Amino acid sequence: GFITHLATIWPEYDLGTWDLLESGDYAAAQSRISAANWPWQSFRGKMWKRTGAESPVVKAALELCGRPGGPSRLPTRELTDQEKAELRDILEQIGVPDLV
Repeated sequence: GFITHLATIWPEYDLGTWDLLESGDYAAAQSRISAANWPWQSFRGKMWKRTGAESPVVKAALELCGRPGGPSRLPTRELTDQEKAELRDILEQIGVPDLV
C-alpha cells in the first residue's frame, strides 16, 4: 500500500497505479509514478518551506478542480495567485482532469 495526497484530487490516477502494481507490471507503475508524483511532490515540498504545511497545496488543488477545500488553519499560509498558477501548470502537465 501507499499513502498519497494526489488521490484527494485525482483518485483514478492512484487506482490505476494500484491496478498496475496488483497485476505485477512494476515497470509501468514506476513510470506512472515518476511522471506524475515527482512534479507533484516537488511542488508540495517547495511550498511546505513557505506555507509551513502540505495542506495549502492540497486545498488549492481541490479548488482548481472545482471542489471546496476550505481555508488553511493558522499558522499555515495560503498559496499566492502566482503559486496557484504554477500548481495549475503542474496539474495540467501530469494530466489531472476536470480543472476549472
